[in-house]
Amino acid sequence: MRRLDEEASAAKLLESALKILECPRNCGSSCRGCLQDYSNQPAWDKLRRKPVQSWLKELHRDPVVESSQGRLWLDPSLATLQEMTKGASWLVLFADRLWTQGAEGSIDLSADGALTRMPAALVLLQGFLKEDASRHATLVVVDATPIPMHLLSAGAALALRELAILIDEGRLQIRQCPKTPNGLRLAIDPVRETGWIVHSSQVDIAIMEDLLPGVIRRLKLDEATVRSDLAVSIQNYPPIKSIMAWSASETRVTTYHVSQRRQYDQDFRDIHGARINRIEIRDPYALVENRVGDNIDSVAALLGVFSKISGQPIERVAIKTKPAFGVDDRRDRRQREKALDVMLKQHGLSGCKTDIVESREREFHDRWIDIEITRSTGQTEVHRYFLSGGIDRYMDMGRESVLVHIQQKVMPKPVAPKDAPPVPRPRSR
Repeated sequence: MRRLDEEASAAKLLESALKILECPRNCGSSCRGCLQDYSNQPAWDKLRRKPVQSWLKELHRDPVVESSQGRLWLDPSLATLQEMTKGASWLVLFADRLWTQGAEGSIDLSADGALTRMPAALVLLQGFLKEDASRHATLVVVDATPIPMHLLSAGAALALRELAILIDEGRLQIRQCPKTPNGLRLAIDPVRETGWIVHSSQVDIAIMEDLLPGVIRRLKLDEATVRSDLAVSIQNYPPIKSIMAWSASETRVTTYHVSQRRQYDQDFRDIHGARINRIEIRDPYALVENRVGDNIDSVAALLGVFSKISGQPIERVAIKTKPAFGVDDRRDRRQREKALDVMLKQHGLSGCKTDIVESREREFHDRWIDIEITRSTGQTEVHRYFLSGGIDRYMDMGRESVLVHIQQKVMPKPVAPKDAPPVPRPRSR
């Protein structure tokens, strides 16, 4: 500590750190011009300079412990927040947005498809609401754009299902505001003298990505600081029925253990009797041949299952996978297409065309299948099936597998009437 005092002040350390975080390319998260080097290559996808940069700038700008927003909270934690909510009846969370893909890093799934780790904001909400049935919570967001299904992993779908359940039960309400008020992050009973107000220097971080980002200040309310005006403003914000573009509460999980027979009719009952418009498979090892067997056979067999359940032939399938690698599989894309065509014919799908895309993306590790169907009523739906370990694992009774299903209804595009007059085009000058 003596050397730290002698050789570098806290201000100089902050300045040095900020200089490192200043990217000459002004990148969005990190690049070779600022944080990325060979020593931290495994963590490149997780490096995000801007949140730390904003936090350090706030510390460098405002080192004062006391302010109108309360006392500087040097060691904010979820455990302390949970203590602060004891005895409270109303919890309000503020953020520019609910979800970004950065929240994926706070989610873990067990081998049987259970959530073993969730975003801190979700843990706080669940614990607060389940402890007392008379409690209620509000989530105030600026960006209420529905979260699209195609950006989700299996863990994200299950985490958001938990949030959707709270909304469906009427315990959690979502409201939209034009701008996050004065850096607010949390309000605990803002109309009571026992409440708290928590401010953050970074309200632009999604609430499910980081509950307490940047520099945090908290203010204990008393008779002079009760925020009745804040409570009125929150109630005046328009409510939002749903912030998910898919049926989050209908998400289901099926776990198969070793030697357990797969229930295809039950797992894919959603496509029964429907017309299949398209099938897209995303599995890095879907077309790999190894010592265990040829995964192409598993893919063809599963497509045969889809055709049987829907009662209609499958015309086209798109497959995104990794190129062949290792000594066991040296087939190029053309050889894979021929092998798949042979297998499809064996499963009664001789007319099925395949589009194979090979990708070497570093983040390419998801394993899912999208099936777009149209029902007899004309309703179009997209069903996504996450398969832990891939298609080959799901089709092999000798191995464990978890299937997570989510769905999204597609709104039909408006069709102009045939007798509608043509829209006049502006004349060019």
